[in-house]
Amino acid sequence: MRALVVGCGYMGRIHSSNLKRLGVEVLQFDIVKGKCDSYVDQLYGHEVDVIVIATPIRTHYEIFSKLYESYGKGVVYFIEKPVVGTSDQLRRIKGILSEGAEVFVGHQLRYSKFYELIKEEAKGNPYFEVDMEVNSPSDPEAGLILDTGIHFIDLPIYYLGRPRDFRVSGSKNFFDLLLYYERGVWRVMGALRDYYRVEFRVNGKRGVNDGVSMKFCGEVFKDVDPYYEEMRDVVGYARDRRSKPRISLEKLLETYELAFSLVELLTVT
Repeated sequence: MRALVVGCGYMGRIHSSNLKRLGVEVLQFDIVKGKCDSYVDQLYGHEVDVIVIATPIRTHYEIFSKLYESYGKGVVYFIEKPVVGTSDQLRRIKGILSEGAEVFVGHQLRYSKFYELIKEEAKGNPYFEVDMEVNSPSDPEAGLILDTGIHFIDLPIYYLGRPRDFRVSGSKNFFDLLLYYERGVWRVMGALRDYYRVEFRVNGKRGVNDGVSMKFCGEVFKDVDPYYEEMRDVVGYARDRRSKPRISLEKLLETYELAFSLVELLTVT
Protein backbone atom coordinates (compact mmCIF):
# COMPACT_ATOMS: atom_id res chain seq x y z
CA MET A 1 0.00 0.00 0.00
CA ARG A 2 1.21 3.51 -0.84
CA ALA A 3 0.15 6.95 0.36
CA LEU A 4 0.77 10.41 -1.03
CA VAL A 5 1.15 12.95 1.80
CA VAL A 6 0.76 16.57 0.77
CA GLY A 7 1.82 18.57 3.81
CA CYS A 8 3.41 21.72 5.06
CA GLY A 9 5.03 21.12 8.40
CA TYR A 10 3.94 19.50 11.65
CA MET A 11 0.71 17.70 10.70
CA GLY A 12 2.14 16.31 7.48
CA ARG A 13 5.03 14.79 9.44
CA ILE A 14 2.70 13.27 12.05
CA HIS A 15 0.54 11.60 9.41
CA SER A 16 3.58 10.37 7.45
CA SER A 17 5.08 8.85 10.59
CA ASN A 18 1.85 7.05 11.49
CA LEU A 19 1.42 5.74 7.96
CA LYS A 20 4.92 4.27 8.08
CA ARG A 21 4.15 2.67 11.47
CA LEU A 22 1.17 1.03 9.76
CA GLY A 23 3.38 -0.44 7.05
CA VAL A 24 2.40 2.03 4.32
CA GLU A 25 4.95 3.31 1.82
CA VAL A 26 4.87 7.12 1.92
CA LEU A 27 5.46 9.58 -0.91
CA GLN A 28 6.01 12.87 0.90
CA PHE A 29 5.52 16.29 -0.67
CA ASP A 30 6.34 19.18 1.67
CA ILE A 31 4.76 22.25 0.15
CA VAL A 32 6.04 25.71 1.00
CA LYS A 33 3.30 27.58 2.84
CA GLY A 34 1.69 30.16 0.58
CA LYS A 35 2.97 28.55 -2.63
CA CYS A 36 0.66 25.55 -2.95
CA ASP A 37 -0.50 26.33 -6.50
CA SER A 38 2.99 25.98 -7.98
CA TYR A 39 3.42 22.51 -6.49
CA VAL A 40 0.14 20.85 -7.45
CA ASP A 41 1.43 19.65 -10.83
CA GLN A 42 4.00 17.49 -8.99
CA LEU A 43 1.24 15.51 -7.28
CA TYR A 44 -0.27 13.83 -10.35
CA GLY A 45 0.43 10.42 -11.81
CA HIS A 46 1.49 8.40 -8.76
CA GLU A 47 0.09 4.93 -8.05
CA VAL A 48 -1.29 5.36 -4.54
CA ASP A 49 -4.12 4.05 -2.38
CA VAL A 50 -4.43 6.96 0.07
CA ILE A 51 -3.97 10.72 -0.35
CA VAL A 52 -3.40 12.84 2.76
CA ILE A 53 -3.86 16.62 2.55
CA ALA A 54 -2.38 18.59 5.47
CA THR A 55 -1.77 21.98 3.90
CA PRO A 56 -2.96 25.45 5.08
CA ILE A 57 -6.71 25.58 5.72
CA ARG A 58 -7.54 27.86 2.81
CA THR A 59 -6.01 25.32 0.37
CA HIS A 60 -7.70 22.11 1.61
CA TYR A 61 -10.63 22.09 -0.79
CA GLU A 62 -8.67 23.53 -3.72
CA ILE A 63 -5.97 20.85 -3.57
CA PHE A 64 -8.51 18.08 -2.95
CA SER A 65 -10.65 19.10 -5.92
CA LYS A 66 -7.63 19.19 -8.26
CA LEU A 67 -6.41 15.81 -7.07
CA TYR A 68 -9.91 14.35 -7.31
CA GLU A 69 -10.02 15.37 -10.97
CA SER A 70 -6.86 13.32 -11.49
CA TYR A 71 -7.28 10.34 -9.12
CA GLY A 72 -11.07 10.17 -8.90
CA LYS A 73 -12.76 7.50 -6.76
CA GLY A 74 -9.85 5.08 -7.01
CA VAL A 75 -8.18 6.33 -3.81
CA VAL A 76 -9.18 7.16 -0.23
CA TYR A 77 -8.77 10.84 0.71
CA PHE A 78 -7.84 12.08 4.18
CA ILE A 79 -8.04 15.86 4.66
CA GLU A 80 -7.04 17.79 7.76
CA LYS A 81 -9.80 19.76 9.48
CA PRO A 82 -11.58 21.85 8.57
CA VAL A 83 -12.24 19.87 5.43
CA VAL A 84 -13.49 23.03 3.69
CA GLY A 85 -13.37 26.74 4.45
CA THR A 86 -16.74 27.97 3.15
CA SER A 87 -20.34 26.78 3.09
CA ASP A 88 -20.23 26.83 -0.72
CA GLN A 89 -17.27 24.43 -0.68
CA LEU A 90 -19.19 22.22 1.75
CA ARG A 91 -22.09 22.08 -0.69
CA ARG A 92 -19.73 21.15 -3.53
CA ILE A 93 -17.89 18.45 -1.61
CA LYS A 94 -21.24 16.91 -0.60
CA GLY A 95 -21.90 16.59 -4.32
CA ILE A 96 -18.59 14.77 -4.73
CA LEU A 97 -19.57 12.40 -1.91
CA SER A 98 -22.75 11.57 -3.79
CA GLU A 99 -20.53 10.40 -6.67
CA GLY A 100 -19.02 7.77 -4.39
CA ALA A 101 -15.84 9.53 -3.26
CA GLU A 102 -14.35 8.28 0.03
CA VAL A 103 -13.33 11.30 2.11
CA PHE A 104 -12.15 11.23 5.72
CA VAL A 105 -11.31 14.21 7.92
CA GLY A 106 -8.81 14.82 10.72
CA HIS A 107 -11.18 14.72 13.69
CA GLN A 108 -8.94 12.73 16.00
CA LEU A 109 -10.76 13.78 19.19
CA ARG A 110 -13.48 11.30 18.23
CA TYR A 111 -10.92 8.70 19.37
CA SER A 112 -9.93 10.41 22.63
CA LYS A 113 -10.64 8.37 25.77
CA PHE A 114 -10.04 11.52 27.81
CA TYR A 115 -12.89 13.50 26.28
CA GLU A 116 -15.05 10.38 26.25
CA LEU A 117 -15.23 10.85 30.03
CA ILE A 118 -17.67 13.68 29.35
CA LYS A 119 -19.99 11.34 27.46
CA GLU A 120 -19.93 8.79 30.26
CA GLU A 121 -20.76 11.45 32.86
CA ALA A 122 -23.50 12.98 30.71
CA LYS A 123 -25.13 9.67 29.84
CA GLY A 124 -24.93 8.42 33.43
CA ASN A 125 -27.14 11.21 34.81
CA PRO A 126 -30.80 12.08 34.20
CA TYR A 127 -29.76 15.69 33.49
CA PHE A 128 -26.36 17.01 32.48
CA GLU A 129 -24.57 20.35 32.30
CA VAL A 130 -21.32 20.58 30.36
CA ASP A 131 -19.23 23.75 30.21
CA MET A 132 -16.12 23.84 28.02
CA GLU A 133 -13.65 26.74 27.84
CA VAL A 134 -11.44 26.41 24.78
CA ASN A 135 -8.42 28.72 24.52
CA SER A 136 -6.30 28.06 21.47
CA PRO A 137 -4.08 29.55 18.78
CA SER A 138 -5.79 29.10 15.42
CA ASP A 139 -5.78 30.50 11.92
CA PRO A 140 -7.46 33.89 12.55
CA GLU A 141 -8.57 34.14 8.93
CA ALA A 142 -10.40 30.82 9.02
CA GLY A 143 -11.52 31.55 12.57
CA LEU A 144 -11.47 29.57 15.79
CA ILE A 145 -14.90 28.03 15.11
CA LEU A 146 -13.70 26.30 11.94
CA ASP A 147 -10.18 25.57 13.18
CA THR A 148 -9.58 24.24 16.70
CA GLY A 149 -13.11 25.04 17.86
CA ILE A 150 -14.74 22.64 15.44
CA HIS A 151 -13.36 19.70 17.46
CA PHE A 152 -15.31 20.84 20.51
CA ILE A 153 -18.44 21.65 18.53
CA ASP A 154 -18.20 18.14 17.10
CA LEU A 155 -17.86 16.26 20.41
CA PRO A 156 -21.44 16.81 21.64
CA ILE A 157 -22.80 15.95 18.19
CA TYR A 158 -20.68 12.80 18.06
CA TYR A 159 -21.59 11.76 21.61
CA LEU A 160 -25.21 12.91 21.84
CA GLY A 161 -26.46 13.70 18.33
CA ARG A 162 -27.59 16.97 16.83
CA PRO A 163 -28.98 19.38 19.48
CA ARG A 164 -32.65 20.32 19.38
CA ASP A 165 -31.69 24.02 19.48
CA PHE A 166 -28.72 26.33 19.96
CA ARG A 167 -27.78 29.91 20.83
CA VAL A 168 -24.55 31.65 19.91
CA SER A 169 -22.99 35.07 20.46
CA GLY A 170 -19.63 36.71 19.84
CA SER A 171 -17.50 36.32 16.72
CA LYS A 172 -15.78 33.54 14.81
CA ASN A 173 -12.71 33.91 17.08
CA PHE A 174 -14.43 34.66 20.42
CA PHE A 175 -17.73 32.85 20.78
CA ASP A 176 -20.17 31.52 23.36
CA LEU A 177 -22.27 28.59 22.15
CA LEU A 178 -25.11 26.86 23.97
CA LEU A 179 -26.36 23.52 22.62
CA TYR A 180 -29.71 22.38 24.03
CA TYR A 181 -30.59 18.71 24.39
CA GLU A 182 -33.66 17.09 25.91
CA ARG A 183 -31.63 16.06 28.95
CA GLY A 184 -29.23 18.95 29.33
CA VAL A 185 -27.11 21.81 28.00
CA TRP A 186 -23.62 21.66 26.49
CA ARG A 187 -21.81 25.01 26.45
CA VAL A 188 -18.65 25.78 24.46
CA MET A 189 -16.84 29.08 25.01
CA GLY A 190 -13.99 29.68 22.58
CA ALA A 191 -11.25 32.33 22.62
CA LEU A 192 -8.37 32.88 20.19
CA ARG A 193 -5.20 32.94 22.31
CA ASP A 194 -1.46 32.41 21.95
CA TYR A 195 -1.66 29.25 24.09
CA TYR A 196 -3.70 26.03 24.19
CA ARG A 197 -5.82 25.13 27.20
CA VAL A 198 -9.18 23.39 27.45
CA GLU A 199 -11.08 23.31 30.73
CA PHE A 200 -14.40 21.58 31.19
CA ARG A 201 -16.93 20.86 33.89
CA VAL A 202 -19.55 18.15 33.58
CA ASN A 203 -22.08 18.00 36.40
CA GLY A 204 -19.52 19.71 38.63
CA LYS A 205 -16.62 17.37 37.80
CA ARG A 206 -13.62 19.21 36.36
CA GLY A 207 -11.14 18.33 33.64
CA VAL A 208 -8.28 20.17 31.97
CA ASN A 209 -6.01 19.61 28.97
CA ASP A 210 -3.21 22.12 28.44
CA GLY A 211 -1.58 20.30 25.56
CA VAL A 212 1.00 18.71 27.88
CA SER A 213 -1.01 17.02 30.61
CA MET A 214 -4.61 15.92 31.09
CA LYS A 215 -6.45 15.80 34.40
CA PHE A 216 -9.95 14.75 35.34
CA CYS A 217 -11.25 15.09 38.90
CA GLY A 218 -7.68 15.84 39.98
CA GLU A 219 -6.29 12.61 38.53
CA VAL A 220 -3.68 12.66 35.75
CA PHE A 221 -4.99 10.93 32.63
CA LYS A 222 -2.98 9.29 29.84
CA ASP A 223 -4.86 9.22 26.55
CA VAL A 224 -4.49 7.01 23.50
CA ASP A 225 -2.63 8.44 20.50
CA PRO A 226 -5.69 9.72 18.59
CA TYR A 227 -3.69 10.69 15.48
CA TYR A 228 -2.48 7.11 15.15
CA GLU A 229 -5.94 5.67 15.84
CA GLU A 230 -7.61 7.77 13.14
CA MET A 231 -4.96 6.90 10.54
CA ARG A 232 -5.17 3.21 11.43
CA ASP A 233 -8.89 3.36 10.66
CA VAL A 234 -8.28 5.12 7.34
CA VAL A 235 -5.62 2.61 6.27
CA GLY A 236 -7.80 -0.29 7.39
CA TYR A 237 -10.67 1.00 5.28
CA ALA A 238 -8.40 1.54 2.27
CA ARG A 239 -7.33 -2.10 2.56
CA ASP A 240 -10.71 -3.80 2.87
CA ARG A 241 -13.36 -1.11 2.09
CA ARG A 242 -15.65 -2.48 4.80
CA SER A 243 -17.08 -0.34 7.63
CA LYS A 244 -16.40 3.38 7.29
CA PRO A 245 -14.39 5.01 10.09
CA ARG A 246 -16.03 7.45 12.49
CA ILE A 247 -14.18 10.28 10.73
CA SER A 248 -15.87 9.69 7.39
CA LEU A 249 -17.07 13.06 6.10
CA GLU A 250 -20.55 11.57 5.76
CA LYS A 251 -20.53 11.09 9.55
CA LEU A 252 -19.30 14.66 10.09
CA LEU A 253 -21.78 16.57 7.93
CA GLU A 254 -24.00 17.61 10.86
CA THR A 255 -20.96 19.11 12.59
CA TYR A 256 -19.94 21.11 9.53
CA GLU A 257 -23.45 22.26 8.78
CA LEU A 258 -23.80 23.57 12.33
CA ALA A 259 -20.34 25.19 12.27
CA PHE A 260 -21.08 27.10 9.09
CA SER A 261 -24.46 28.14 10.46
CA LEU A 262 -22.62 29.62 13.46
CA VAL A 263 -20.09 31.44 11.28
CA GLU A 264 -22.82 32.91 9.10
CA LEU A 265 -24.89 34.02 12.11
CA LEU A 266 -21.91 35.68 13.80
CA THR A 267 -20.83 37.36 10.55
CA VAL A 268 -24.29 38.88 10.12
CA THR A 269 -24.56 40.04 13.72
